[in-house]
Amino acid sequence: MGNPFKSLFKRKESTPAVQYNGPLTPIVDIPFEVKPMPLINPVKQAKVDEQKRKIQDKLDEQERKQREKEQKRLDKEAKKRESKSFFRSRSTPLASESKATITLPGELIPLIISFVTDQSTLRELTLVNKCLNEIATPILYRDIKLLSAQSIGWFCLYMAEVNPEKHEKYIKSIELKFDLRTWDVNLFELRNVSPSLDKKPWIWSLFEPPNNLEKLIVTTSGPQRIGYNEMKETGYRIDLYDLVNDWLEIFVSYYGPKKFNGKHLDENDNERYSSWTGGCLFNLMSKWISLQELYLPIVPHETSNHGLHVLLPEIKVPYRRLSLIEIHSWNFDQFGTNGAQLERWLDSLAKNNNVDKVKNKETKIKKLQDEGKVYDEAEDEASQNDFRVFMQIRNPTESSTITKVQEWIDATDLRKKWFKTANQGRILGIGEFEDAA
Repeated sequence: MGNPFKSLFKRKESTPAVQYNGPLTPIVDIPFEVKPMPLINPVKQAKVDEQKRKIQDKLDEQERKQREKEQKRLDKEAKKRESKSFFRSRSTPLASESKATITLPGELIPLIISFVTDQSTLRELTLVNKCLNEIATPILYRDIKLLSAQSIGWFCLYMAEVNPEKHEKYIKSIELKFDLRTWDVNLFELRNVSPSLDKKPWIWSLFEPPNNLEKLIVTTSGPQRIGYNEMKETGYRIDLYDLVNDWLEIFVSYYGPKKFNGKHLDENDNERYSSWTGGCLFNLMSKWISLQELYLPIVPHETSNHGLHVLLPEIKVPYRRLSLIEIHSWNFDQFGTNGAQLERWLDSLAKNNNVDKVKNKETKIKKLQDEGKVYDEAEDEASQNDFRVFMQIRNPTESSTITKVQEWIDATDLRKKWFKTANQGRILGIGEFEDAA
């Protein structure tokens, strides 16, 4: 017998011959597994693995840095929220915040900050946020205390070079302190650094007039003069008069402050007169038209200029706004004696103001006449406020009571017109000896 399956595998003439030696089974899909290729070279494979490891290490390092950066950002935001928690102006805290968070009404924040006197704390508050900056900045610049040579020098450079006009309007009070023993700033060298501090051919100061300077406080201490070997800065001032005069010319414009308070203390902190409390001070003060209250230091009995006795500089403008003068009892006790130059200066003040008042009266009469009106002197006097200046005594003694001051005023008609003492309900200059009187 022949093979019964032979006819099944018989090929046609047009079909190419194919050799097949496999089993005679039907063709079905059989799953199979692809085996990895065998390593070609172990050394090359090690290098590949090392490169993969380095790449993975770099990725891990980048991820670690990203996590640290994110954590720092979260910590910074947490600190910021913590610093703001005290000044938050909400009625209730956020749910995510700690129960210990202090909340304040918004209107209390300026009140609380107004009691902060430490300048370093105020500077830190100005850097917290815009809201606190607007509250703390006026307070920071309101009362300027320059109690050393370095602070005075740096402040002058800042005002002259940076010229913070927006801050200048906040300055209400300036306190200056001078002492030859510790002075270590050379103004002449400072002017080389900042030409703006150099003298001008016109009247100039750090605060361009008109300014809002309410009060100027000047305190000096120590000796009136030192030797060249005692100077902190070679080639600078050895006389307190020159030192104070140089710097006050920078700080005070010809309008002057509204209030002035001056004082010189000796080595034992006792109040004494000084060379600058005479000609230097009164020369600057002769143009202070804004002056309202004057607290004078002890004025020298006489002013000496190269061995010659001279008077205090004359007043160049009327003190129309002046309402109070305080003098030391040591000066008042000299009144009526030879060389009491402060007494002559007060009489000159009254005379100068009286001349100015007469001129204003004549101008007013002429204006009314041009308008066809009649000047009524009684009505004019009644409409004016009391323009007399209070005389106040500091450290009163038995010879400088209010009664004694009133007797001095009553001695001339011009004094009675322009000066007055305390009346009932307002006692000025009263001391322990007033009760005895």
